[in-house]
Amino acid sequence: MYVARRVRTLDAERPLAEALSVRAGKVLAVGTRDEVLAAAGGDARVVDLGDVTVVPGPTDSHGHL
Repeated sequence: MYVARRVRTLDAERPLAEALSVRAGKVLAVGTRDEVLAAAGGDARVVDLGDVTVVPGPTDSHGHL
């Protein structure tokens, strides 16, 4: 479970959240800390990302010149 200041969901009805949970490479839940903890299970490891904004999407950490 990851907790951050802002999690952009790209969902017009709920554009911001504060936590997300990932299992087996897939997003399990997005929402408030309590909602995501309930979905992930009480024994979920919590990683506090601090004052960052999490944005969904593929990333490419290299470039070609």
